Amino acid sequence: MVKPMRRNDTNRWGVILAVVLLVFVVVAGAWSFSVARNSRQRTAELAHQIAPASLLLLNVDRDAHQAQLHLERVLAIEAAGGDPTVERAEHADNAAQIYGQRWVTFRNLSSQLADQLSGAEQHADMFEADRAIWFASANKVLGMAPGPDRQVALADTQAKFDTMRTHLDILEEEFLEPQIAAVGDAVVDNIDMLVVMIATAAGIIALLAGGVTGTSVRALRVQAREHARREDALVESTTRQHFESQVRRALEMSNTEAAAVSIVARATHEALGDVAVSELLLADSSRAHLRSAHRRSPSGAPGCGVRTPEECRAVSTGSAQLFGDSNSLDACPFLAERGDDTLSAVCVPVSINGRSTGVLHAARPGTSDFTDTDQAQLSTIANHTGIRLSVLRNQELASHQASTDPLTGLANRRALESVVQRLRHECSTLAVAMVDLDHFKALNDTHGHETGDRALRVFADAARDVTMQYDSVVARWGGEEFVIVLADADLERGVALSEELRDALAVRLIDAATPGFTVSVGVTVGNSDAPFHELLASADSALYAAKQSGRDRVVTHVN
Repeated sequence: MVKPMRRNDTNRWGVILAVVLLVFVVVAGAWSFSVARNSRQRTAELAHQIAPASLLLLNVDRDAHQAQLHLERVLAIEAAGGDPTVERAEHADNAAQIYGQRWVTFRNLSSQLADQLSGAEQHADMFEADRAIWFASANKVLGMAPGPDRQVALADTQAKFDTMRTHLDILEEEFLEPQIAAVGDAVVDNIDMLVVMIATAAGIIALLAGGVTGTSVRALRVQAREHARREDALVESTTRQHFESQVRRALEMSNTEAAAVSIVARATHEALGDVAVSELLLADSSRAHLRSAHRRSPSGAPGCGVRTPEECRAVSTGSAQLFGDSNSLDACPFLAERGDDTLSAVCVPVSINGRSTGVLHAARPGTSDFTDTDQAQLSTIANHTGIRLSVLRNQELASHQASTDPLTGLANRRALESVVQRLRHECSTLAVAMVDLDHFKALNDTHGHETGDRALRVFADAARDVTMQYDSVVARWGGEEFVIVLADADLERGVALSEELRDALAVRLIDAATPGFTVSVGVTVGNSDAPFHELLASADSALYAAKQSGRDRVVTHVN
């Protein structure tokens, strides 16, 4: 016969069961918190190890880019006859930074992370070797005198610089990809741990059903939200670095301003999506007007109405501007004038060669619709656009100076030969005129070299006016001699153009602050496949005949 369980036994077993359940809950909770803490610790270690190294790499990359940019600016300024002392100092300072504490600190960090980043040490060694080669090449270019040889040496230095930057790019990728992957793994681990913690909390609710349980759940939720916020911030920081690296590399592959503007359009769309309007405005050469280099308006909304740099607050202050509501009292007046719909906008200045000469503008319907990430990505695009346009314009300036006569602004011999080479492939005949200013030595001796220089510029302006409507080139051959080459022209047209030039010169001399003078011209025509030096010899022979027969005339030579 089984004896019934007494009341005291029931209470005793209830207490034992409650104690067992309480111990289970405590152990499970402690285990959940321990796993979550370990996950947070792994994420923190990742942020404190790999992320700082990646940031150091980005700064080294910027210093390298600025060193090469200031090297090109030194050459451009010296070619123009200016004093590049400041630019030389800035180049030396940026070059020193590449060898400085940032790089030493990065090497130490990369050595500690060798197990996680296979190959980083090898690419760092390659960068250091290429860095020494580039630095020696840059110093060689700085020690050369301005001229064609220096431009060739600069191109070689640029090639060595690109090789050096390749290893930096590879290093950046090796540091960015593990960050993104590891952060993603950490986020997944933490989500799993949060599920366990929430399940444990649910067990506590079911077993204890007390007010303490509700308080614990609320605390866990706050902790989970804070942890998720930190994880999101780390992922966002890594994503921003990756976006900046992509924008920089894309712009560096653009060889013209049009190509760079196209990259800006793609990057802006990728960063902001289909905004109402995104627009890049750049100042013209006089900095008196802003022109629209790119505009994207899916809805057909009008662009920004600003027309001068002084009217744009972002350009005039050199700082980004956020307008949350086009109807507010302190909104940009050009934003308020764009219709009755409420708009929010971001305007980021674009700095070219150290001066704010443009603005990257974006507007959306609604109020305060641009996040911190949107603004940061627009600033990234604007900053790297300014750097790339600075490089392209300095290269264009150096190329123009290398192919232009500094006194008259006409092509020099080198540029003339390049244009003639093109014309010979595009036309069947070439008319060549060789022009000489009559009695130029006497004009110089009587009135001085400054007057002689003005006379050369007066003639150059007249020659440009006469030939601008033709497929032609005008070049200063040397001293007071000039060469004009006219494509697909017969002897009659060559003579007619020469006479037109003499008349245009006479008209210009009426108001010019120089004594009157005339020119003698020798004209010849030949097939485009004929050696150019033979055509020049024929034109020179005709010019000699013009001078011998009294000057101030046009004489032809038939081959």
